Amino acid sequence: MYLTSWQGINIAGMDADGELQVTWWVPSFEGTWAQSSITELTGGPSLDPATVTSYVSTWDGLNVAGIDPATGDLTVYWWSPERTEAGWAVSSLSDALPNGSPAVVSGPLDGIAPRDGSLNVFGRGASNEFIRVFWTPASGVWAADNLSASATPR
Repeated sequence: MYLTSWQGINIAGMDADGELQVTWWVPSFEGTWAQSSITELTGGPSLDPATVTSYVSTWDGLNVAGIDPATGDLTVYWWSPERTEAGWAVSSLSDALPNGSPAVVSGPLDGIAPRDGSLNVFGRGASNEFIRVFWTPASGVWAADNLSASATPR
């Protein structure tokens, strides 16, 4: 579930067919709610329900991330106010990473979009290491860190 700056309420989840559904409401709807199959709208993949997370960016971008069970890719469904006519999009964050980057292969996932404008998705790697996949406005590209390898023991 996530809230928008325009007082919208969005509840995202997977249905029995593995499709991403978003039930949503905005004040102009008054008492009526809407439901959209984001998987159907984008032609995107299903996501493992145990891995799904959502977050809202500082520019009001809506994001739902999870792992595609068919490919193992870390995948994000996203929408931003600048895309109002184009609607929702889907992207493989796994494909966006440079070769040799640590990979998120299991969840649960956590998505965080802090005030610095970055986008962050945290999950587990193949050896249960803690992986951060992130994008920053300064770089404009996706990258990944193995936080377990770079952490200092205390």
